[in-house]
Amino acid sequence: MTIYVPLPGSKRSLLSNSRPLGAVDPSEMASLTVRVRSSGNPAALAKLAYDLANQPVADRKYLTHDQLEQQHGAAQEDLDRIEHFAQQHDLTVVHRSSAERAVVLKGKLGDLLAAFRANVQMYHHAAGTYRGRTGEIMVPQELHGIVTGVFGFDTRPKHRSPFRRKNAAQSGPGGQNGVAATEFATRYNFPATFNGMTLDGTGQTIAIIELGGGYRNSDLKAFFQEISEVTPKVSTISVDHAGNRPSIADSDDG
Repeated sequence: MTIYVPLPGSKRSLLSNSRPLGAVDPSEMASLTVRVRSSGNPAALAKLAYDLANQPVADRKYLTHDQLEQQHGAAQEDLDRIEHFAQQHDLTVVHRSSAERAVVLKGKLGDLLAAFRANVQMYHHAAGTYRGRTGEIMVPQELHGIVTGVFGFDTRPKHRSPFRRKNAAQSGPGGQNGVAATEFATRYNFPATFNGMTLDGTGQTIAIIELGGGYRNSDLKAFFQEISEVTPKVSTISVDHAGNRPSIADSDDG
């Protein structure tokens, strides 16, 4: 008999004002992402990141993707155990990655719930109907400590925080309007100079693909004035005869 134990950190509650709609369809096809432990020392990796952040950019030596996988990726033995467990529950492995420390399993929802037990029901919410999970996910004791997360049972719609809703009507950066790149540069201590050269983007060119609509020069001027930066030179490059045709404020480009 398989003994199941709670998955640490998996406890979850419903969106407020959710109304129960009934049981889920066990024959529905679904997928779960199973996250597994690192073969390295997570604390050492975190320390390395902080140490690098305190060094000048020119002196930083980052791990390559291969080094990161070798030192902190998932052990093949752990991934094998997850895959073997999935086969026992009629689940298909559709993705497996040591670097991501993840295995994606696909199958009937009933089989997924038999493998990783959870209280999953259908709910209605003002933001839309969703498959919701309450309480903790239970994992087989043999996988305790190996599995660090199971994601995909809950399909609740994404919701904005009260802070974002409060600022939604404001103009300029912030709130729902996003965060200016200069804010991230400040957060990550991006240097302003290097070897006597000012790092302000001079001589650099970036391209932004616009799949509809466009931009207004007056909007660009207002934005860069808002973040206290000089408005860069922006040119429109036509692809397949498309032009810069900004639409209404409620459209995606607005």
